[in-house]
Amino acid sequence: KAAADAADTDEPALPSANAPASPAALASRIHHRMVHAQQPQGVLYAGASGAGKTRTARRLTRHLVNLGAPTARLRAALDAALTVLDAFTCAPTERSAAASRAATYIELHYTPVGQLGGAKLLVCGLDKGATRFCVSDMDMRDVRAALRALGLRERTADAVERTLHALAQLESLAFVDAWRAGAAGGSALVADDAPLAHAAALLGVDADSLGRTLVARTTS
Repeated sequence: KAAADAADTDEPALPSANAPASPAALASRIHHRMVHAQQPQGVLYAGASGAGKTRTARRLTRHLVNLGAPTARLRAALDAALTVLDAFTCAPTERSAAASRAATYIELHYTPVGQLGGAKLLVCGLDKGATRFCVSDMDMRDVRAALRALGLRERTADAVERTLHALAQLESLAFVDAWRAGAAGGSALVADDAPLAHAAALLGVDADSLGRTLVARTTS
């Protein structure tokens, strides 16, 4: 179990008995035990929301990757996967502007001599109700580059970006009571047509149809 608030250093020296292991030191110990004992090693991160578990996990993972001396292609793929994961599995909370809202399982596969040969990443328990795309327009360039590194075509990456921007526009929509607004039929109306029109243009759909869909309820 790694301490979530461990400080990051470049020195792999062992910590004192009362101090938490830094990600670099812990990674060195894990890699050493794995190679010399020829046994799988595991790390469990636990702590309150906002304690720094995700940040510590990313640091430890990157240290373990570096110790495995991976190929440039594998290193780029791992960095890209972590970038996309962080972008799509976070949401603002009271303690953090971008708290992780999912449990992540990462496997790093090494050869008997300790060289990294592959990896597997699984996302479990994603809080879909709270999760949102938590990245700025400036950081979107990094996400696009990560998607391309993972094998997505430029056309597909463009479609992903348009969809994300459309969702951001839809998230900003406000609604008013149709009866109070003097409109006939329906229970709600979109208060501002500009974000709706922008989202419809990005998605390539009719704005009026999109607006009606947003205020309609289907029962069965």
